[in-house]
Amino acid sequence: MENRGGKIIFGAFLSLKRYLGSHTCSECSRPAANHTTVRDAAQAPSNQWVMGHGWEEAHWGGALPDADWIDGVSPVNPVLLYRMDVHMVLINTAALRLAGIDSTTEVPEGGKVVLGSSQEPTGILV
Repeated sequence: MENRGGKIIFGAFLSLKRYLGSHTCSECSRPAANHTTVRDAAQAPSNQWVMGHGWEEAHWGGALPDADWIDGVSPVNPVLLYRMDVHMVLINTAALRLAGIDSTTEVPEGGKVVLGSSQEPTGILV
């Protein structure tokens, strides 16, 4: 992911198994903050990206997660978690900050930055 002149670019076509290794939360029955990948963030060296995949909101009642769910576990390290179908990601506030994503971010055509009731990014990117 990179910020190019106000446009966020995601490397969407990648081998998740190769790139993300064994960090998976496909069997999580609780929100993202409880899975191994996020807990690993607390152990990772400062400012190291922590990445994972496999979450599905249906496992915890259908509510989409938001950055707050993982900020308490990883306030410094950026975290990026791909949804199980890789069509959506959850990132924490550290990742939002690094990517320069805020309420004024120009979203690339076909993408979406989900905003909360305060009109600030929730951490869900489509």
